[in-house]
Amino acid sequence: MAHYPGLRLSFMNIDNIHGLRDALRKLFALCTPTGIADAENGYLAKLEATGWLKQARLLCQASVRMAELVDAEATSVLNHCR
Repeated sequence: MAHYPGLRLSFMNIDNIHGLRDALRKLFALCTPTGIADAENGYLAKLEATGWLKQARLLCQASVRMAELVDAEATSVLNHCR
């Protein structure tokens, strides 16, 4: 970090690729005919339990923040997973 004067480091709390892949796998399983039948009662709770909606929200928030930095502050951004 010493090589980047003026650096601002922001953690956006997004899971790494393995966490995102796991959440997506759970979402896909929920969307199969068997998953839908199993989830008829409490579908929204089971959807929430996949973690996909949370990760999608965090990804969108991070994307907006990076776009704001590039547009409003005319700065460069670097996105990196942890």
